[in-house]
Formats: sequence, C-alpha cells, structure tokens
Amino acid sequence: MTKFALAGLSLSAALAFAPSAVAGDFSGLYGGIESAVDLSDQSVLVGGVIGYRMEPVPYVVVGVEGAYGSHVDGTRDVGGAITDFGGEWDITGIAGIIFGDDDQNMVYGSIGYMSVNYDTIDTVGSTHSDDVRFGVGIEHQFSDLLSFRVGADYAKPAGEATYRIKAGLLVSF
Repeated sequence: MTKFALAGLSLSAALAFAPSAVAGDFSGLYGGIESAVDLSDQSVLVGGVIGYRMEPVPYVVVGVEGAYGSHVDGTRDVGGAITDFGGEWDITGIAGIIFGDDDQNMVYGSIGYMSVNYDTIDTVGSTHSDDVRFGVGIEHQFSDLLSFRVGADYAKPAGEATYRIKAGLLVSF
C-alpha cells in the first residue's frame, strides 16, 4: 500500500468516526485574524478581530466587534504631506441574515467607528484620523468552531476615500 493510499484510508477513518460538527449557529464570542488590501493606495493591513454575536430572532444575527491592525506597507498623500500608515483600530456593529443548506452562510452589513494613525515621512511627528466605516460581506461556517469570511469596506479617513477588500478566519469560543 502506498503512502498516499494509507493517508487517504486514515483520513477517511478519522472523518467517519469523528463527531459531526453542525454549523448554522453564528451566536457567541469569536476571534480571529483578518487581512485587507486597500484598493485606493495598495496598502496592506493585517490584524486581529474579537466580537460577540447573537440571534435575537431566527435567521437574523446582530453583534459588535473590535479590531486592531497594522499596515504592512503603504503611504498616502494627506494634506500635502506624504505619510506612512501606522496602526488602526475600530469598533463595529454587525447585522446579518443566515441562509443556505444547514444554515452555514451569513450575509452581513456593518457600520462602525475607526481610527487610523499616520507617521509623517517628510516632517517629525504623527497624526491620526477618525471616520465612520461601512461594510458588507459573506461568512461561511465550516463547523461550530471555524468560519471564513470575505468582505468590502468603505471609509474616508483624512478626507481620502478608502475602498478595501478583506478576508478573515474566525474561531468561535
């Protein structure tokens, strides 16, 4: 028996005897990692998210989450000064609708407050900008423990429009 056949047989046996994970409950405490690409200036943001959601009526989810991230790369012209992105944090309200086979999918919208720090490159000092962020996305549960989501956000920190595409891997507690 080859290594691949043995590995396939072992995986099949493990899945057959593993307890089934029933998805469809997006309620509770969760946390995870998230990354975003700003389409306006090609900056990359990597960070973490933690939140709590509940299902007040069937198939409707509401919640709140907080996130912190750091820009890996990217600069922006803010008020005539070239700036380098620093850290960013936000607090966001989320509302979603559950759908699909076994209720494993959720489409959601979000609105929240964000704060971005900028380090000025051509002068000494740093500054920050606050704004309201709007977002939409879809999340898929692989199990009661693990889900994956993709989304898009819009904000206008420092007077410059920011369009982001983001992805996250979440773990429920």
